[in-house]
Amino acid sequence: MHLSLSKLTDPSRTGKCENLSLEQLQKQLHALGEERLCEDLREILDQIHEKCEVSRCRRNKRIAHFDLDTSLGRNLTPLPAVSQQMIEDTLHLLRQYMNAVERHYCEKGILCEHGIELKRDADALVAILKFGFRFKELVRDGKIPDDELGKGEWRDA
Repeated sequence: MHLSLSKLTDPSRTGKCENLSLEQLQKQLHALGEERLCEDLREILDQIHEKCEVSRCRRNKRIAHFDLDTSLGRNLTPLPAVSQQMIEDTLHLLRQYMNAVERHYCEKGILCEHGIELKRDADALVAILKFGFRFKELVRDGKIPDDELGKGEWRDA
């Protein structure tokens, strides 16, 4: 979970590489001229960044980079404590952020209201977002009827 949250809150670019992150989404929305939406989302995103500091520290010191002093027990500052509530609070903010995007474009927040049940991690959220955005592209391009979402066994979900 820490790794996934850290990836979602990475900068839009690291060196020469573009990152798939919330900052990248902000950048893309800004490029589309969505200034008001960007301002609203920035407030939530700043809170998300604050909540993810513990996850980023754990990723950078233990999970992904193996900080030498931390790994050898020489780091005088222990890794910050984490609780399930901290993770839940962060996921709540992520849902707020993504629902704000959904409401802006679709006038309702349907994507992230109840969280992710399959894998319950940020990678699952990104995967579902990709499918959702692709579905919208296919509807926009006329390859899927625009009423298709209201059909099938999940229509009442």
